[in-house]
Amino acid sequence: MNRRFIFNLFLVLLALSLLCSWRLFSNYSTGTTWTNTPGHIEGNPRKAAGDGATCATATVTVTQTAEKALTTFTRVIPSSEFAKFAAKDEPYPREALSQAQLGLVNSTLKIADETPREKRLKWFYDLNGAKDWQDYINSLDDDTVPPLTKFAQDYIYKHQFPESCKDKQFVVMNHFRDKNGMGTVFHGAGHILSLAIRNNRILLWNYAGDNAPGRNFIDPGCGGSPGHENERSLDCIFEKISSCTLQDVTPENSVKVEQYWSPPKSLTGIPGSVPPVLGYAMKQLYPEIAPDGLKYWWRTQSVGFLMRLNSAGMRRVKELRTAAKMHHAVMTHGETRSVEELTVPFPLPAGTFSMHVRHGDKAVEMNLIPMSKYIEVAHEYIAQNPLTSLKSAFISTEDDAIFEEAKATFAEPGESTTSMKDWVFYYSDIPRLNGGPEEQLNAFGNRTEMTCKWLQQLIMALECDLIIGTRGSGWNRMIDELRCVWGTGAGGCKAPFMEVGPFEDWAYYNY
Repeated sequence: MNRRFIFNLFLVLLALSLLCSWRLFSNYSTGTTWTNTPGHIEGNPRKAAGDGATCATATVTVTQTAEKALTTFTRVIPSSEFAKFAAKDEPYPREALSQAQLGLVNSTLKIADETPREKRLKWFYDLNGAKDWQDYINSLDDDTVPPLTKFAQDYIYKHQFPESCKDKQFVVMNHFRDKNGMGTVFHGAGHILSLAIRNNRILLWNYAGDNAPGRNFIDPGCGGSPGHENERSLDCIFEKISSCTLQDVTPENSVKVEQYWSPPKSLTGIPGSVPPVLGYAMKQLYPEIAPDGLKYWWRTQSVGFLMRLNSAGMRRVKELRTAAKMHHAVMTHGETRSVEELTVPFPLPAGTFSMHVRHGDKAVEMNLIPMSKYIEVAHEYIAQNPLTSLKSAFISTEDDAIFEEAKATFAEPGESTTSMKDWVFYYSDIPRLNGGPEEQLNAFGNRTEMTCKWLQQLIMALECDLIIGTRGSGWNRMIDELRCVWGTGAGGCKAPFMEVGPFEDWAYYNY
């Protein structure tokens, strides 16, 4: 009898245990919210205090969907139970230190002001010609750039700059469409560069008849070529892409490309083609690399080569970057809901985020991402990496409303427990119109100068160590590609790119 009673009691207890486990799992999977009120579980209001619910912490909302298995969390609010352990804001007055201690601090800070990151960025802004670019690329730490970057950049250069242009074959590339942005121009040109190398041909711009790619970004009379001195081309701002010229071209030794997405069939290769030597080398390192991964690697290498600024272009970009009145910084104080203006350092502080918010005409191609999403992603990263990131962001956009939204962004209670107390936002005072590139060029005039201002924004984004953006935007992809191959920022290509858009908007990267 006793044995039977004990056995039945065991079954009852086992059933109760399984029921409790099922209830907890059900609450988790259906979005139960646990709060930091001891003894209370939202979704089960009859749960009494003292029933084992005394260890609740910060408010966490968990949501799961069967379709995408997404998990979302609200912002963390510290438990009041642990508030007594919060660190205090101590002033650390100078008077409390001895002369020897002050000397130690000052010497340490002087060394910190001359970090390798800052030296590299300042050197970058002083690059003066193709030789400087080669020296700079070769100086980079192999661990911070994509695999085989130095080999690839040297291979492309030697192909495009032969010792003699005699008996060479060429691909002559025409302008696309004025409405195309700079990202489309360089990514399309990178695709054709790959086909040219694959077919043992040298890529040239078609300077004749005002027909060079990207002509709409340049004013007439800048960037011509021997025999076409009065034409315009990207050579106005960027390094020449070859030592050969149209004077070396004949109908017999050349193929003309009218549209990058529809090259002549005589140029063998498909979208995503990588020059065979480089493709083979990468496959030796990474036999299982995905085709689109290899394609993205090539896009990084081709854009890094094609977008090297020449002496005049880099000089103008540096003038714009160091023009103090052109740049602004604001700190948004969460406690007082006030905004304080600050000065903008050169270069931007380590741990700063780049946030390029692409709006304007991009709505026809992708979902426009609100500024709030960028802040949300930044908060999550800062919470996970408080020692290497700041509440500090450089914002670039064509939408002026984004800056007003930034000025109304304040750190909430609990978000000051890591990193900086308040947000600092950097931005530049350049002409803006919430439309497409050609619309802006038509509105503001002086195309070369406007293009230099855009490039200044691009390179200022490269000063940042952390990137938040969407690869649905060609400009964001160029930021990602160039910070990798040019090794800017503290971590170069090892620093994370945080995607804010849906995968469907950037899968396969077009060309």
